Amino acid sequence: MTRHRGGEDVDDPSGAARALWTLLEPVHAVTYFAPEARDAFEDAGLRGFWRGYFAGRAAPLGETGPEPVTAAFFGFAPAMVARALPGLWAVATPERALEARRAGAGAALRRL
Repeated sequence: MTRHRGGEDVDDPSGAARALWTLLEPVHAVTYFAPEARDAFEDAGLRGFWRGYFAGRAAPLGETGPEPVTAAFFGFAPAMVARALPGLWAVATPERALEARRAGAGAALRRL
């Protein structure tokens, strides 16, 4: 049995997945939660945390509605996703949201 420093058995698929998540989640978190990320979403016209979060995270799916996003994100109440998504793609295209996500995360990682 091979153990990750967090104690997960990385020979077990679920342990390996948990170990990978433990290593990558701090890098992923800056994509949405760092001040630079929030500023980049605001600069793209996505006012308020949830608009930037949902647009940045859903952008790889294209101009989609709340149902596929709810299914893909899994942990959010459908009503919350439905409130966040209307009109997002009229404010910023998925390509613009991805660019804002990249720019904000890059700025935050450079600072960190």
